[in-house]
Parts: sequence; C-alpha cells; structure tokens
Amino acid sequence: MLTKRALFVTAVGVSTIAAVVAWHWRKPEAPTAVNAREEGGDEVGLLRSRIAQLESASIFRAAAASQPGKTQPVPAEQPLPATAEAAAPALKQHMPDELEYSAQLEDKFRSQASDPSWSQKATGEVTRALAGDLTQGSRLGTVECRTDLCRVETSHDSLKAYQAFLQSALLSREKKLWNAGLSTQVLSQSQAGLAAVTFIAKEGQAVPLAEPLAD
Repeated sequence: MLTKRALFVTAVGVSTIAAVVAWHWRKPEAPTAVNAREEGGDEVGLLRSRIAQLESASIFRAAAASQPGKTQPVPAEQPLPATAEAAAPALKQHMPDELEYSAQLEDKFRSQASDPSWSQKATGEVTRALAGDLTQGSRLGTVECRTDLCRVETSHDSLKAYQAFLQSALLSREKKLWNAGLSTQVLSQSQAGLAAVTFIAKEGQAVPLAEPLAD
C-alpha cells in the first residue's frame, strides 16, 4: 500500500507528461484533487484517482499515435537560399573574332615568365629559322620566347608578300622552324604595307584555344 508521501511524489513525477497530453488532447477531465477535497473525499483515494487519470491519458495518447494514417505533420522543407552565382542571370557570350583571339594570346604571352632553360635558346632558333625563310618584301622584327610561347613581329610590303612568307616560313614542309601550333594575325594595313604578329607554341605543343567572351 502506497503512503501519502509516496503518492504525492508519484503524482508530481507524472505532472509534466500530463501537461503535454492535456495540451494535445482536450478531453473532459474528472474532478481534480482540489475539487474532490472540497467535496470531502479521502486524500489517498484522490491521489490514486489522479494517477489513474494520468495513466489513462498516456495510454490514449499512445494508442492514437499508433493508428494507421495518423501521422504527425512534418514541416515543409524550406528552399535553400540561392547563391549569388545561381541568382545572377546567365551572361551572353560569343566566340572571339581574329583580333579578339590575337588579344587573348597577347595577354597569355605577357602573363608568362621567361624559362631560363628554354626561352633564350628558343628565341635564337626562331630568329635564325624565320630570317632564313624571308621572302621578298618581308622583314623580321622583334622575336621573344617565354615559358612555352614565342611572339614574332613581322612587316610586309603587301598582302601578297605576307602570304608568301606564311607559306614558306611557317606552313611548308621545307620550313626551318620546329613543328608546333601557331596563330598569325595582321595588326594593321595601309598602302605602305602591313604589320603582323605570329604566336608560335613550344615544339610539339599547341597554342592556347580561343575562350568565349561576354557580350
């Protein structure tokens, strides 16, 4: 038989559970211990009645939770915040024309450092090879090699002289220069002639590809 003190401790121990159950399930409750005391009921009996009431409410809560189709609502998943990159509108781009591509190669060449094991030797080889293949009306200007790219300036009396230089010094099988990728572009043209720049990759390599530009 439970003593009055034990019953009081038990009632206090389940009070928190009772508060949660009562918040979720509003059912008619039996008279509280205070109300029963006012009516002259036995204190031990009142406490037992209160414990039975709490146990009944807990069982009712567990049974309701186990019923098919009775699931607790799940909070809707919140969308992730959009990053600045995802939120920004897509930029329109275009592939560079010949002048824009030449400018890209110029930037890449300027960003390279000289390679002591290759640059000076390569500059000498390019100078000798192209000077030996100069056709009439063409002149060799500044030649410079850096990490894996050489830049060559040439001038020509006419477009015809420029085309002859390309075929003899850069494109023919009899050329004296090593085999590698290259890109050449006319920078300016007038009645006095034209100026061109040619980028030549390290032997066995290709020149950098053109990169899309923003509109």
